Amino acid sequence: MIDVYSEENETFEWHGIILSMISQQRKAGQSAKGATGLYVVIMGTSEQNNENLPQLGSKGYLNVYVKTPNSRNTHKSYPFQLPPAADQGKQTGHCTVNIPYCDINRAGPSFSQGLGTLSFDYYIENSDGSKTYSKEWSTKINTVLPNQSHDDNDGCDPLSNN
Repeated sequence: MIDVYSEENETFEWHGIILSMISQQRKAGQSAKGATGLYVVIMGTSEQNNENLPQLGSKGYLNVYVKTPNSRNTHKSYPFQLPPAADQGKQTGHCTVNIPYCDINRAGPSFSQGLGTLSFDYYIENSDGSKTYSKEWSTKINTVLPNQSHDDNDGCDPLSNN
């Protein structure tokens, strides 16, 4: 289990995302469908005056954007709900959103244009129908095998032309 209150498993924006980071849950020789590539932890608070974190019990969507010069340009959204109560001994609670391996693999660089970008943000659905957005987290991404051919789907469905 991941300790969300430790920086041991945290990836910072300056680290970048590479194939070995997202393939830890993938089993060799098997389909990659269903394997988790990244975990995104969303924290919430029980403090009513805290404007930095959403309130516990909030619902929303995590947006994941993968943009590369030559292989992907995708946007996917994943629903989440923060728990109604704080984690034991804390004033915060959390939920974990699993980003499937197949949603972020094969994001390759271009020789002339460099690495791609992986970015996240989320929004909370407010009771009045409005949305409150988080800050955006962004890093570089290269999740292509060395010498991987364009038609090698790496155990996933073919990429769409979007």
